[in-house]
Amino acid sequence: ISNGKIEQITKEKPTGSYDKVLDGFYVCPGFVDIHTHGRGGTASVLDYWLSDVTAKILPHYGTTSLLASVTFPKDPEGQERTNKVIKHLHQKCGKVEGDCAVIEGIHAEGPIVRDFGGLPPSKTDYSKEEFYDFISFLLPSLKIMTIAPSLESQIDYARIKILFDRNVVPALGHDKEATSSDIAPALRLAKSLGKNIHMSHLFNVSNFHHRSVGLVNFGLLSIFPDLPEYQNLEEPSIELIGDFEHVHPLSLQLSLSAKDRNKIAFVTDSIMDPSACCGPVEYSGRILEVSEGRVYLKDTKTLAGSCSNMLETLHHLVKILRVPISDAVKMLSHNPARICGLNHIGSLEIGKRADVLLLDENLGLLQTLISGRVVYSK
Repeated sequence: ISNGKIEQITKEKPTGSYDKVLDGFYVCPGFVDIHTHGRGGTASVLDYWLSDVTAKILPHYGTTSLLASVTFPKDPEGQERTNKVIKHLHQKCGKVEGDCAVIEGIHAEGPIVRDFGGLPPSKTDYSKEEFYDFISFLLPSLKIMTIAPSLESQIDYARIKILFDRNVVPALGHDKEATSSDIAPALRLAKSLGKNIHMSHLFNVSNFHHRSVGLVNFGLLSIFPDLPEYQNLEEPSIELIGDFEHVHPLSLQLSLSAKDRNKIAFVTDSIMDPSACCGPVEYSGRILEVSEGRVYLKDTKTLAGSCSNMLETLHHLVKILRVPISDAVKMLSHNPARICGLNHIGSLEIGKRADVLLLDENLGLLQTLISGRVVYSK
């Protein structure tokens, strides 16, 4: 490693003098979490990204890069606070700072969603012109936007076309009402334009049925039936939350068996960290509570996010779901980076930024490097 980048990869011990030599049983690229709302640092989720607490915590779990997930409450106060966060993120995105994980961009979870789940209610009826201006405010930091296909089909996918035109990846999701006739045209549009299309946290706030097919049915497939309605469809990449709380291990095993693993990105959808939260956490007028490892909206059974991390997901994949470590790391690093066009990270290749993890034989994290500098040691 030299000047923050990978200079050489060899099986032989290099000759010459070096400032530092690090050892590990496994060496792998840093994890890239493209769906996280943060882990704490303030009393309100909407303000998390104004603090560096999340970015400082994540290297302790092997995450070296992330997309900051942002939601869009429709109440005036929520809008004002979100706008402040967006402006702040524009100043932070892409910068390597101290011992912090790098915020590479924004994942906009909404506002155009059909089923909110744990999200705060948002404005969903943007006209084409309003949406164009809205996207312009989020650029250049915006990388992915979760959007509901059943709402897009009503306006001939005009807003998804804008996303494609502005090089933002649409992530179909938060839509229990989406049918085959809503989903297939979105995938066909992506194919016709030669663009990638994605699906947010598959299984969560989306439907799976053996006759009335929904987003999950499409997301699990790598080959579509040879029927007229399924011709010329782009295979979507998918997110899966690997905490065993949002998605049952059997459903995760099914996904790993059915889907091309090159199209799977594991994410945390994290929203709390026990070490970073002191007292109640407010989320757009609602209170979050943790019960048995799950984060709920208080006094409901609605999941609002996780308190999991990418290192825990690696352990779940390798030790419980029997995934080879090379495949597991790829779904935590390379795939998520590639999905959102972060070609400078996600794998150990010459010329890429030296975001590196050293693991012991039991997959315990020994050290985390960001841009070639040790930011965490056990």
